[in-house]
Amino acid sequence: MIFNRAHSIGFCSPLLLLFTLFSVQLSKPVQAEEKLPTKAVEEFVTVLQQIKRNYVFQQPDEALIESSIRGMVSSLDPFSRYLNAEQLAQFQNASNTSTGQAAWSVTVLDNDYVVLDIDFFQLGIADVIASELGKINPIQGLVIDLRQNGGGFVDSAVAVADLFLNNKLVVDARGRSAEANRNLRTSANTPFGTVSMVIVVDSNTASAAEIFSAALQDHDRAVIIGESTYGKGTVQSLIYTNFGAIQITTSMNYRPSGSAIQGEGVVPDFNLLDASEVQRFVNSSEWYEQLYQMVVEPKNSDNKATKR
Repeated sequence: MIFNRAHSIGFCSPLLLLFTLFSVQLSKPVQAEEKLPTKAVEEFVTVLQQIKRNYVFQQPDEALIESSIRGMVSSLDPFSRYLNAEQLAQFQNASNTSTGQAAWSVTVLDNDYVVLDIDFFQLGIADVIASELGKINPIQGLVIDLRQNGGGFVDSAVAVADLFLNNKLVVDARGRSAEANRNLRTSANTPFGTVSMVIVVDSNTASAAEIFSAALQDHDRAVIIGESTYGKGTVQSLIYTNFGAIQITTSMNYRPSGSAIQGEGVVPDFNLLDASEVQRFVNSSEWYEQLYQMVVEPKNSDNKATKR
């Protein structure tokens, strides 16, 4: 099996259920030494024959076998699934379309505080953000709002982290095969490496957005506020088969500290669901108080998902 590296993707979509994803091409058959369990295969054939012979309504062989494949793959975990040729085409079309959507905004508040609102990490977003932030001089403080951000392209999240983190580990993906392991770092060319930063998260902040938040938190580069994030840290690979593809979990994401993201999420430095934590945050810095009054408090009652 050969893994053709592609952009990883990680965002929650009702249509696609795209999270962290790699593209994998199944270019040769399974090795002969990987023997199939004879008894289990015989049982499968027996059940198939009995359904064909006895079920009240006639069922096409192809439909029965595809249903079996779907059940096998979906039983692995909530993020694994089988795509037939038609579904694969829809998946690829929607993936290509989604990368062109506007998914961010920049707002400059009084005293040159900047609010960067990212809905998901689309392709090319780092270059655009770098250009926009470069027009603002000086930046007194930067707020990155990741509430309701279900993820996006992991490589894009790493590229955005590269704007603020100088030569640091962002995420360590570990799997059973060598191809499923990825160690992603930022470069030494970091244009905004000294800007004071706050990242706002909530329970719907997931996947690539959690990778980004965890990296800046672990490297003491940003203060994280809000509520604990979703906790989606598995990596799915899209493996093409003869007539479609399977999307299965092939590795797990670990933050720079070594902790797993799956099931744990990112715990904020200040939990804004706790009144005492809110006050502690407000008292921490003069610009934190301004941030809360101008950004966090008003937005707590907003629905970011419908802001457009």
